[in-house]
Amino acid sequence: MLLTHTVINKLQPSSTSIYTKRPDKHSDGNGLQLWVRYTGVKSWISAYRWQRK
Repeated sequence: MLLTHTVINKLQPSSTSIYTKRPDKHSDGNGLQLWVRYTGVKSWISAYRWQRK
């Protein structure tokens, strides 16, 4: 799913993330992820691999 400005603004923490206190992870492709924490804070995370690890 392509994360557009409109989609990002509408993202809210899910009910499971509130109880488990784990962020919801939304991928934009090629290792770019948007984490939505149970408090509502949104953070961009870049996941990468080095020599398949």
